[in-house]
Amino acid sequence: MYFTIKHKKCLYSKRKDNCPFYLHDITRRKSEKEGGNGSAGKFNTPHLLIFFLISAIFIASCPKPANKLSLKENLPETCFKTEPRQYTIGVSNENRSIESFVIGEGYDVILIMASIHGDETAGTSLVLRLAEYLREHPITLEGRKVMIMPTVNPDGRERNSRYNSRGVDLNRNFSTGNRINTKENGLFPLSEPETRAIVRAIRQCKPNRIVAVHQPLACIDYDGPGRDLANHIAKYCDLPVRKLGAMPGSLGSYAGLMLDIPTVTLELPQGKSSSEYLWEQYGAALIAAILYPQPIDFSIHTALIPLKKQKACLGRCFFSCQ
Repeated sequence: MYFTIKHKKCLYSKRKDNCPFYLHDITRRKSEKEGGNGSAGKFNTPHLLIFFLISAIFIASCPKPANKLSLKENLPETCFKTEPRQYTIGVSNENRSIESFVIGEGYDVILIMASIHGDETAGTSLVLRLAEYLREHPITLEGRKVMIMPTVNPDGRERNSRYNSRGVDLNRNFSTGNRINTKENGLFPLSEPETRAIVRAIRQCKPNRIVAVHQPLACIDYDGPGRDLANHIAKYCDLPVRKLGAMPGSLGSYAGLMLDIPTVTLELPQGKSSSEYLWEQYGAALIAAILYPQPIDFSIHTALIPLKKQKACLGRCFFSCQ
C-alpha cells in the first residue's frame, strides 16, 4: 500500500484575523487613510518587509509533496502490532473454559489447535509460543487471521488422559460418515461439549486450513485436500509426510473429508520437551502453515533464522528437511 501527501488548502482561508494577506490589506488601507493623498496606494517599506517575511514563513510551513513510500516505511512498527483477542468458545464437562486466541484481521483464516487428547501436552506449549511470535512479528498476519485453541480437552489435560472426563475420545466424537457409536467414541455424534465447541469455532471462523497438533507418531498426516499443505509444512521440519488414513469420527474426517477444508495433523514425537526446544524444532513449520502457499522469507522473518537446519544452503530463503 502506498500513499502520497498532497498540499493542503490554506489554513487561513476562513480565519481572516490570522491570514497574512488579509493583515497586509488592513495595514495598507490604514496607511493610505493616515497618509492622505500623498501616500495613497503606496506600500511603506517596513510594511512590505513584514509582508514578505510573514509570507515566507507561511509558505515554508506548508507541507511538501511526499514521494510514494510504503506505509510501513512511514509509520512505526507498533502501529501494525496485533494483540491476541481471547475468547471462551465453550466449557468442558467439568466446567473448565475452552479458550481461543484470535490474532489478525485478514480474510485468510487459519485454525490451529492442540491437546484434543489431554495427555498430548507438547502441542499446547508450542501453539502458545506461536501466539507470542505472531504478536511480536505482525508482518506474518498481513491479510490473515489466526485462531489458536491451546487446549481443547482441559479435563483430559488435568488428568493427563487421552479422554475427557466422561471417558470419551474427543477425536472420535465428530459427526462424520465413518463414525462408530461406542461408549469410548460417544454414544452419538457431538455428544461432548468439547467437540461441540470445536464445531462451533469452525462454523464461526470458517478456516481456510486447519492444523491440529498431536503426539506421539512423529509425522505429518493430512485429510481432505491437505496434501499440498502437508508437503509445504514438511519443508520446515524433520517430520515426514505419512498418510495414516481418516479415523472414524475424527476432526480430519469431519473438517477434511466432509467440509473439504485442508486439514493437517502435526504429530510430534513422544516425550516432554521445553517450549523453547519445541519452538526451535517445529515453530517454522507452524509459520509455514500460516504463510502457505508462500515460502518463509527469512530476510523478513529474521527471528526464525536460528531455526534453519544445518542442511540449509547459505543464502537461500527456504530449506528442505528430508
